[in-house]
Order: sequence, then structure tokens, then C-alpha cells
Amino acid sequence: MNLLAAIVVFGLLVAIHEAGHFLVARWSGMRVERFSIGFGPALATFRRGETEWRIGLLPIGGYVKIAGMSPGEEDVPADDPRSYANQPAWKRLLVIVAGPAMNYALAWTLLVGLLVAGAAQLKLDTTEIGGLVPDMPAATAGLREGDAIVAVDGERVEDFRSLAETLGTHAAQQVTLTVEREGRRFDLPVTTNEQGQIGIRPPEEIVSFAPGEAIARASEFLVAGSLAIVSGIVDLIRGEATGGLMGPVGIASEVAQQAARGLRRLLGITVNLSIALGFFNLLPIPALDGGRAAFLLVELVRRKPVDAKAEAWVHMIGFVLLLALILFVTVGDVGRIAR
Repeated sequence: MNLLAAIVVFGLLVAIHEAGHFLVARWSGMRVERFSIGFGPALATFRRGETEWRIGLLPIGGYVKIAGMSPGEEDVPADDPRSYANQPAWKRLLVIVAGPAMNYALAWTLLVGLLVAGAAQLKLDTTEIGGLVPDMPAATAGLREGDAIVAVDGERVEDFRSLAETLGTHAAQQVTLTVEREGRRFDLPVTTNEQGQIGIRPPEEIVSFAPGEAIARASEFLVAGSLAIVSGIVDLIRGEATGGLMGPVGIASEVAQQAARGLRRLLGITVNLSIALGFFNLLPIPALDGGRAAFLLVELVRRKPVDAKAEAWVHMIGFVLLLALILFVTVGDVGRIAR
């Protein structure tokens, strides 16, 4: 059931993304020949109007095939007014960025709904443990959910922020935690990891917001979420990232875990994934929307299109490298899950 939830989330994110391309292409007067969720052999197809709708065997993405988008299409006349290639550059650019924009719109809409209905908020004004990360020092040492950490090496901590800051100054060291459990106190030795963490989470509470405040908070979160991705990329380049890349299998596993914790958790990770999908597709990487947008921006500046065949080769090479990266991180995901 949780795996089904992961498939539904992936399908929703891809469908929304491709719907952005589709709707703007139709609005611009272009002819959309195919709308596909997934790649590879078709599991199901049907035709409505001039568009073939299909579900592919490999659920790792999707695409919208617009007439004239690939150079040298023999079945598209060079003077076809509904061909992608014959549209102004600004219209083609709108079609390209509409996919990522729809992912951001989905994330914003879901988040506003969550905040109005009641979203889980971290309680940082306490030192009570709301959850433990398996195989991390706290769980190994015997700490339990509901315990309250009163002091670290005799230094009193008042809230979760001060607790995290104090532990952070004792990276890869043994500390003595003063723990309060069911009305009694005792000391417990725990050795932090190299980041000064022991693997604990604060408790949560459900908080609802008025629509106006929900809209403001959701808008702020989209910006903060995008900046967090930038920070993560910088840390990855510097070799300072604590996690690493995660592929489709790893993401599906995480979605399934969140689905097991309830609908709010599932919607929450859907919001984060939708932001991530929108952001990464805007990066100027060949084969992604951002790569195509970069070529169109060059065309707008030069007032002259880039050679179509050269651009197609760049995107093809980028696509092959992207598939190789997905395969690489997927192998890592499988190994990590197996362990």
C-alpha cells in the first residue's frame, strides 16, 4: 500500500509537470502529438483529438511531444504554422518553463491547504525527544521517545535549539546527558557523531493557520526550500554534504516511509519533492527544461536561433549522461536499502 502511495506521488508530480508544457503549448497554438507519463513500451494508450495519451513502462519521468520540437521531423512541413519550431522564441520559452512552474504551483497549493487544515510543527521550546533516528547514537545508548534532556556535561539546556548547539560543540566526543524519564533523573553517556549529532527529533504539534497567513507562509517556504537546495548543492560540491544523492528507488523508499506515518507526512514530502523537481528542471543542464531554456535565452539575446542540430546533440549527450547518473545513484539506493 505504501509502495502504491509512492507510485501515485511520482505519477502526480510528472503529470502536473507535463501538464504545464501541454497547456501552454496548446494555448500558444502548437500541436501536441503525445502526452506520456513514463518512458519505454506503452502499458496503456488512448487518443483524444490530435493527442495520443499514454502510460510508459518505466515510471522515471514523462514527456510531451510537440510537433516540430525535434529537428528534421519528416512528417512536419517546414512551414507548418502550428509547429514548435515556427513559434516566436518567447512562446517556446513559456512552454519550456511552464513545467517547472506547475511543480512550484502544486507545492504552493498543497502547502496552503496543509497549513489551513493543520500542519505538523516542530516544538522547539522543549528538550523532550519526539523521535529517534535508528542506529544513531541516541537510539544505541538507550534514549527513548518522551525522554527530556536536562543538561549536557552538567550544562543546563532550555530548549531544542540550545541542546543542538551544545551537542554541536562536542563533535565525535562522549558527553554525559542528564535525562529525565517518568519523574526520575539519571546520567547517560552518549558519543556524538562527526557532526555533533546524536539522532533525535523534537516532538510535533498540529497547528492551523488562517488563509492569509497560510498563503504568506507557503510563499516563504517555496523560497526557503529552493535556497536550501542551493545550499545542499554547494555542500555536495565541497564534499561537506552529510547525505549524498538519492535516486528514484531511494526517493520511493522515503515516500513509502512517510506514507506509513500518515496523510500529512505524505503530503509534506510531496510538497518537498515538487519543489525539488521544479528547481532541478530549471537548472541549465542539457536535456532538462533549464538546458532548453538556456538555448532560448541565447536566441533572444542574439536575435538568431542556435543551430537546431547542434542543440539536439547537446541535449542527447546530456540525456545519456543523466540516465547514467540515475543508474549510478539507483545502485547506491538499492545497496543502502539492502543494508
